[in-house]
Amino acid sequence: MTVTAASLKARWSEFTPTDDAVVTAAIAEATRRTDVRVFGDRFDDAVGLRACHLLSAGAFGQQAVLCGQLLPLRA
Repeated sequence: MTVTAASLKARWSEFTPTDDAVVTAAIAEATRRTDVRVFGDRFDDAVGLRACHLLSAGAFGQQAVLCGQLLPLRA
């Protein structure tokens, strides 16, 4: 089974508010960065988890709030 925006959002509902185009782009990037020879039967799991990581990592390495706002910087 291939990871899609709908299947990712069904499994990890915190990404439901994220636009499908953004989720699809993260899945495409995760697919390019993930080697099926390494993950074998768990390839889709690896792609989904990597896509979630890409979606939740904010600009400059800061963690992002999933509704699209960055967390405030702490001094």
